[in-house]
Amino acid sequence: MLRISFALAVVLSIAVLPWDLRHLGTEEGWRSAWGRTGSFLSGFASPDLSSRTLTLAAELTAETLAIAVLGVSLALLLAYPLAVLASDAVLDDGAGRGRSRSRIRTVVREVFRFLLDAMRGVPDFAWALVLLTIFGPTALTAVLAIAVNAAGILGKIFSELWDGVPRAHRDVLRSAGASRWQVLIYGTQPLAGRAMLSFLLMRFECTVRNASVIGAVCGGGLGAAVLQEIGYDNKARGVTFLGAALLLTVAVDFASNALRRLVRQERNTTIQAARLRRRIAGFGVASAIGASLFLIRRPILELGTELRRLDLRYLREHYGQLLVPDLSGQALGDALQGVTVPLALGVLSTLIACGLAVVFAWLGSATFQLRAHEFAPERTPGILRLGRTAVVVVSRVVSAILRGLPEVAWVWILALFFLTGVEAALGALLLHSAGVLARVFTESVDNVPYRRLEHIGAPSRASAFVHGAVPLVRLEWRTYAMFQFESNVRAGVVLGIVGVGGLGFLFRSALAHGSMGRASTFLLTMVLLTVVIDRISRRIQRGPRC
Repeated sequence: MLRISFALAVVLSIAVLPWDLRHLGTEEGWRSAWGRTGSFLSGFASPDLSSRTLTLAAELTAETLAIAVLGVSLALLLAYPLAVLASDAVLDDGAGRGRSRSRIRTVVREVFRFLLDAMRGVPDFAWALVLLTIFGPTALTAVLAIAVNAAGILGKIFSELWDGVPRAHRDVLRSAGASRWQVLIYGTQPLAGRAMLSFLLMRFECTVRNASVIGAVCGGGLGAAVLQEIGYDNKARGVTFLGAALLLTVAVDFASNALRRLVRQERNTTIQAARLRRRIAGFGVASAIGASLFLIRRPILELGTELRRLDLRYLREHYGQLLVPDLSGQALGDALQGVTVPLALGVLSTLIACGLAVVFAWLGSATFQLRAHEFAPERTPGILRLGRTAVVVVSRVVSAILRGLPEVAWVWILALFFLTGVEAALGALLLHSAGVLARVFTESVDNVPYRRLEHIGAPSRASAFVHGAVPLVRLEWRTYAMFQFESNVRAGVVLGIVGVGGLGFLFRSALAHGSMGRASTFLLTMVLLTVVIDRISRRIQRGPRC
């Protein structure tokens, strides 16, 4: 039944998307498309490496990183208390003091869970459009937009990780007289801490990618510079800034991987060594936050002046309308039609990306390319081992590049060939998703113990991969795929904001024309879309394992 549903979703997705390849229907159109693409790619062969451009690229890269650091830091401050109020494990005091207290806890929990859904359901690009009028086109607007969206994501994950801690661990502390907060601090938090840190690092990687392009909406960082240079047809400088964004995201990717390894190794270190590492890490985080505040100090220092210039009455009356959605048939019909684009893009891009990620998992797996002799009856001569090592390195570098460029940046590149439309959006989503899923799929395969592969008795490493590793990691892959699908739908909304169409485009148009009621309807639709996908995803994960 599940496979039939997926097949039907694919067919419907292909049918509802507004494909438009008319500009490629003639020989002249093909030459023009390849000419635009080739002209841009030639910029990679001769980027602008002048001292002035490199200095500016370094400054914009530092500003982009500062936006990401401050955005995640502020998101963490917001997410933690919201997660507390959305978590069963924290709200439940174990006392069972009557039905009325239980109902109050249920109401509080559901209210804050919906608040977290609303915060993460509205993409950071949409938050940037809302905040742009208040704070202006500055780096501070990007920080706040990223912080609100990331807080919703972190709060949801933190509360679920706390709820996943076995109740028995909490009951032991309660029986000793511990309060609700003591149970959280000394019982629940330590057990969920490693997973929380791992997800925080992953979210920071995503935030760096978003920070590198969000400037296209609200100014600041590399995003605004890349879009400006591409718009002015200055490809040499555009390629330089795009390369800086790629180097930044790849560097953060590798740095977070190194931190994950340190966290895993901490289990085998002494208490004194672990404490020293934590102090060093704390000092490093504090230094990064301080440096980030210094880098974007100007919009922060000017915040008071800008706020005093605002007409608070106008803002209250104007943006207060965002709380009152337009429920007319026209607005609801437009919202329903707008949802089809990000949903269809999410379905198709995730499906294709999963197929590519499986190929990357095979090519980039150290287990199957370099250590197959541990579980399969084969010998690897020196020259063959060297070739396989090259395959592993190349596949991992390619996947890092694919996920290193955000979806918006891929759209800018692909639009040179396809023009701005669903074709460029689909390509952008599937390329970025393939890079993201390739990493987690490969890690899942490499984490399979050799003895479990050896017990299968496969005659070759390919057979061991298909009949041994894939069945063992299939459920884990499905979890990653469902999470990526939700991310791709949100990214589809973002791509609509930058001109692809669909729900994001409708929201930006309504906001630009002052139709706040319609804008509110589209915002609410984004939230409901996220909630529905989340609930369906949970249902699939709990459903029959087929």
